[in-house]
Amino acid sequence: MIAMKNLAAIILNCTSRCNLNCYYCAAKEFTDELDRNSIEKILNSTIELKTYYLMIAGGEPLLRSDIYDILDHANKLGLVIILMSNGTLINKYIAKKLKDIGVDAVRLTLDSTEEYKIDKIKGSGAYRKILMAINYLNHEGIGVNLNIPISYDNINEIEQFLNFAINNNIRTLRFSPIIKKDLNVEICEILLRQILVLHEKYNENISYIDYEPINELDEFYEVLGNLRCTGGRMLLNVNPDGSITKCPYVRRSLGNIKENELKEIWIKSYFNTKSSSICEVMKINLAVLLGNIVYNVKEVSIETIRKVVSAWYFMIKGKEEYCLRDLPLWYINLR
Repeated sequence: MIAMKNLAAIILNCTSRCNLNCYYCAAKEFTDELDRNSIEKILNSTIELKTYYLMIAGGEPLLRSDIYDILDHANKLGLVIILMSNGTLINKYIAKKLKDIGVDAVRLTLDSTEEYKIDKIKGSGAYRKILMAINYLNHEGIGVNLNIPISYDNINEIEQFLNFAINNNIRTLRFSPIIKKDLNVEICEILLRQILVLHEKYNENISYIDYEPINELDEFYEVLGNLRCTGGRMLLNVNPDGSITKCPYVRRSLGNIKENELKEIWIKSYFNTKSSSICEVMKINLAVLLGNIVYNVKEVSIETIRKVVSAWYFMIKGKEEYCLRDLPLWYINLR
């Protein structure tokens, strides 16, 4: 009998409603809101499936009138709750409510560090509302993570994003290249190069876990190149219409929570999903790409490269599966 891993994480897109209209948002293709009974089915299944992380997304989850009841239920089940929000609805009252309920972190999306660009994408006044949301969440001691969708429109703001995070007490930045039909490899190359440069320039601001320096960088590339996709096996994505997919970027449905139990859908997906080392959305070999960048980057010392790669290696070694869009190399954690 094949030993199955746990369903470690669920992304619950509980509504397609949103008070904004960002041009790149994948939720726009849905017009539904997941009914409460289906959400309860999902949450109650997490005990048996030994799920650890619950990411609640949308649309904008805070538009649901019952969102606090959903969050409270998830907290009582012992789940680590990450609320994914655009931030424009978070005021002092909501921040305190999220803290009292037990939300572990809030991930906000920031498209630029320039006010006029944010307001152009999200609507007038959005930038100021996001700043206030960060202040309110910081005051309550809720971890604030920034998700940065990367395109040619903001690829030159990478250092500004880091300075924004430092100045606003942000714990984590996650850089996420925008995917439409295909991932732009050039964007990834520019981004990863700039991330390495930031590690060189802002070394004292960046937090590194305890690690042991690796002897050869090839050790990291080998492990990275052999990692397989977690989608459909350790991760499931639930859409507002109840359909379930292996990840938010793959539209092929595995089943629907309104028709089947989550465990049934997951077991079927687990054994039918081919675990590949090449993400079917990204379609690039990150080990080769990163190896070429490290070999050619001139602005970063070998000491910094070894330190950063060793930290990345420590976080992924021993793992057979890892979401390639969620690897530590896309993140910067701050002190």
